[in-house]
Amino acid sequence: MLNRWRNLLQHDGYRPAEVEDSFVLRLLSFLTVTVAIAATIQSTESSPGLGIAAVLLSGLGFWISWHRRRAKNWWIKIILALSMLAALANFFYGIQENPYDARVPLAHLLIWLQTLHSYDLPRRKDVFYSLWVGLILISVAATTSRSTLFGAYLAVYALLAVASLLASHLSSQKASPRLLKRLSAPVLGWGLVLGTLVFFAMPRYEGMKIRTFPVSMAITNLPDFDGKIKNPGYNQAAQNGGVGKDKSNERGEFDPFAYYGFSTELDLNYRGRLSDEVVMKVRGSKSSYWRGMGFDTYDGLRWSMTEPYALRRIDNSVQPLWVRETRELKNNIVPRERATHSFYIERDQSNLVFKASYAEQVYFPTTYILMDKYGGLRSPIELFSGTTYTVISSIPQFSADRLRTVSWELLAEKPTTPNYYQVPEALPQRVRDLAKKITQDTQNPYDAVKALEKHLKAEYPYNLDIPMFPENRDAVDYFLFEQGEGYCEHFASSLAVMARSLGIGTRFVTGYVPGQYNPLTGYFEVRSSDAHGWVEAYFPNHGWVPFDPTPGYAAALAPNPMNEKSNVGNFWEYVARWIPEGLKKAVGQGLEKAVAVLLMIFGAVVAVVTFLPLPVLFTLILAVALSVLVVVFLRSRRSTDTEQRFVPGYRASAERARFVHAYLKGVNHLCQAYGVAVNEGLTPREQSRLLSSLLSSDARTRLEDWSTQYDAVRYGEAEVSAERIEKMTHDFQQWVSEAKTAEESVT
Repeated sequence: MLNRWRNLLQHDGYRPAEVEDSFVLRLLSFLTVTVAIAATIQSTESSPGLGIAAVLLSGLGFWISWHRRRAKNWWIKIILALSMLAALANFFYGIQENPYDARVPLAHLLIWLQTLHSYDLPRRKDVFYSLWVGLILISVAATTSRSTLFGAYLAVYALLAVASLLASHLSSQKASPRLLKRLSAPVLGWGLVLGTLVFFAMPRYEGMKIRTFPVSMAITNLPDFDGKIKNPGYNQAAQNGGVGKDKSNERGEFDPFAYYGFSTELDLNYRGRLSDEVVMKVRGSKSSYWRGMGFDTYDGLRWSMTEPYALRRIDNSVQPLWVRETRELKNNIVPRERATHSFYIERDQSNLVFKASYAEQVYFPTTYILMDKYGGLRSPIELFSGTTYTVISSIPQFSADRLRTVSWELLAEKPTTPNYYQVPEALPQRVRDLAKKITQDTQNPYDAVKALEKHLKAEYPYNLDIPMFPENRDAVDYFLFEQGEGYCEHFASSLAVMARSLGIGTRFVTGYVPGQYNPLTGYFEVRSSDAHGWVEAYFPNHGWVPFDPTPGYAAALAPNPMNEKSNVGNFWEYVARWIPEGLKKAVGQGLEKAVAVLLMIFGAVVAVVTFLPLPVLFTLILAVALSVLVVVFLRSRRSTDTEQRFVPGYRASAERARFVHAYLKGVNHLCQAYGVAVNEGLTPREQSRLLSSLLSSDARTRLEDWSTQYDAVRYGEAEVSAERIEKMTHDFQQWVSEAKTAEESVT
């Protein structure tokens, strides 16, 4: 009984067509898939145990499928079919938990399908199926990766994939394994170079993006939320009365990872440097200021919200949450463009939901969020590290020319909420006078705000090392007339207050600047030090327009698509930030000089062509043409002489030359003896293989050995003795004699 079962599970004599015997191809395919699995596990932040198990089981599967490549394996197929059903059930379970981003469950499904498929790879096309799954996995990793480490995975994957394709082609042509070694280096080298050039030259068009809406798994059983802002860097009691202030009215310790501007109040006398560590990454086709919250009231020392808890609840039992901010815009003439941004939180943040301009839809891991009266969104939970959400925004495309059509009269006829025009009663008159002086030559409110913005950028340095202002002095007045330098909050406050003194409604806004675009990952890397404050000014029929008076910053009226640029330019911008300024300046000067020299040479050539007499010009052209022809002729002669002088390496040795000649002669005689036509299109080794089926098993083995040694002697550097030559000659003579004897017996 035991033997019967053993025989049933052993090789059963089944011979599938087109069996793939190349172990090298299978090994390269396994390594290719392994890299794709590792990249997917790393980019999707999946369990390392899943990746280790998949790789080990796949390795075992590749070995078993090669060892049993000529067997029917019906019992293995049954086990694989049942296992695939289990993998499919696991996929549906993952989709149920997160139906709006199926990439991670799909990646896990593909990993398991590939692992199971590796146990049934008898043919070359089955191996190719594994390579296709590896390509899909590396594509999933590309859409989910937020680290430059993916670039290393991609480079290794590309090299192994090319090597696998090369091995497949050579296997299909029955080529020698030695040829794979000889071709691998140049093919892989040129593949790496061309792939790198394509990667850096290819623009990242928005239409080429996979439009998915990444969002963390839904969080249920939420606690009651009163709408308070939760900043992890400062205690809740301090935030209720202003960030950084405790009950004794003393400022708490500064947290370099928590911006004090994310609270119901912003103290303009708070000091400290924020960290350069990445706190979130944003994927989207357009750069933008990531807006957090706005303030309407200024008391001379701080900004605050008049109604911090006048909140509108936005909920939905299924995603997305429909915010529809643009519904509040009345008689708005500004064209808007829709953009999708996915936010990946890398370090614990407040419960503010960052976004670009007007939010329309939010894919968020909770069933509701709250929206305040100042365009800020608040989550019932803090945005902990690993949180992911997506915002579909409507970004206004403001035009300076259209904004200039808004007159002072229209501004007075259609004001916004009175709080946005408020200035402290104790505001020194010289602040108002300075605003009037700066804008005295402007003709409209927009140019007035731009004049104030330009003045602040040009006359006041940005400095993070200034001391605290006196507590009894207006912060804007002290910044403008005493300190003369300061933080972004001081620049934005000065612009907002001076614009209000002219009758322009403004509000102070905090959030993050776009961050540094990483061309290797396609993400904007936002650091803690990118936390920022700027100004939004109200214009009738346009809404809130951003302005940024801080030197080195610019709030664009119509943000440009970052990904429309070639990756070469984006990559240079990314690398340039790490290059010392002195070196960048030296390189820039060198390029300027090189361009100047080229222009001078070009100008000289143009001058010569333009001013020389026509006969002289024709004579010069003829002389140059004849010179080129002479050079080409001499080079062709030298090339011909080189070809004539070329001598194959094996001819340098008399014994090697005798061996090659004897082998070729023996193959020809053997073909004549068996009546096999000599094919000039075949190599001697391929010609000898045609004779193998006509020889005995022992003769076939010895002929293969002589053919292998022929390749080594003719194309390599192997030496051969006279005894070996005599032995080979004797073998060929014996085979020819046997062929003639067989023919005579038949006759």
